[in-house]
Amino acid sequence: MLAAGLSSALLYAGFYAFVLSHEEPACELPCPIPDHGGKSTCAPLSLDLQVSSRPIPSGSIYSVWHQISFQNQSCSNIEADVSVLLDGRSRLSGSEFSYLIWDPDGKPIAGPKDRLPFEPSVEPYRYDTNGNPYLREFPQRPGAVGFWYALRPGERLDGNSVRFDPHMEDDHPRDDRDAELPGSAYSRLRADLKAADKKRVTDGITGMRLLDPLPGYRVLEGWRFESAGRYRIQLIYEGSIFASRHTAWEKRLPFPLNILAENILIANARIPPSGIIEKKVRLKSPTREFTVAR
Repeated sequence: MLAAGLSSALLYAGFYAFVLSHEEPACELPCPIPDHGGKSTCAPLSLDLQVSSRPIPSGSIYSVWHQISFQNQSCSNIEADVSVLLDGRSRLSGSEFSYLIWDPDGKPIAGPKDRLPFEPSVEPYRYDTNGNPYLREFPQRPGAVGFWYALRPGERLDGNSVRFDPHMEDDHPRDDRDAELPGSAYSRLRADLKAADKKRVTDGITGMRLLDPLPGYRVLEGWRFESAGRYRIQLIYEGSIFASRHTAWEKRLPFPLNILAENILIANARIPPSGIIEKKVRLKSPTREFTVAR
């Protein structure tokens, strides 16, 4: 009995040492596996901004043509709310996305006021929400607020672009005219209302200083620049991200060694108990410049 117990203890000690001496695959990315103690200083997720060199007409509320991207710089899977990439809107998920802009004299410019809820407006552009197949096909967690996407190590995710598609934007959309007034008795009224709707949109974009869309780009809306010159722009993203190990070697061990190895790693703070690390981040894009013409 004593010999058997001693043998078991030696086997456990050997396995314990084996687990703790096992090295994770080398990470060639800028930010290795994010620690779960909150001490890491690297940013596992980066935010990039590209700006078109095409001059912007002064006075237009559709101004900077740009592209936004997130990239996973770690060797873990990083899940983040990327709603802004989908259609430029936040989803009240706790993540905040903002633009910082400085005028030619280096003074910060206040952002535009948000449109009032349920206030309809005529919009000349529409996000191509089918443009990026990764954004279109990625399954969402049930009940999740926001658009959470898990980026694999090194993966870069670009935002959807916009296309020219004048339309009425309304937070409280109504049925189309055919559904609203069905039947042959209302055919003339439907036609008149559709013509009025079309004229309202056409009149709404008349006089706007609009540029043709650039493939792969979106347009900054609401900011109006009256003075010609060189401006600077930067993006800020604040929120939580969730990191999980891309490879978990201990899970490939046979049962029950896989469970034992996992418990040893958790007990020695090598991996988080839940398998997921939550990390608060404040990401800054590079500062870019754009030109406003007269």
